[in-house]
Amino acid sequence: PVSTPPPPQVRETPPPQAVEMTLEQAMSEKASDEAGTLYGNIPTEQLAIMSNAITKKLKSANPGTPDEIATRQRKHQAIGIILASREAKQ
Repeated sequence: PVSTPPPPQVRETPPPQAVEMTLEQAMSEKASDEAGTLYGNIPTEQLAIMSNAITKKLKSANPGTPDEIATRQRKHQAIGIILASREAKQ
């Protein structure tokens, strides 16, 4: 009898996971403004506007280089953590 070799195993690469971020790390993220304002010092309303702008850029036809995309995703995650923390305190 002729034996056939087993089919090659295909390894699926899992999607990149967002790195866990603490509230403290999120609060110490720096804005892209000239002063490098800490996200923890930015008013909630401004953070919401920033979050919407980042989301729009990430979904655009030109979201940036891989490094820019990673930075935007990190900043977006930080804003989300801060907003969720502030909402929980109300």
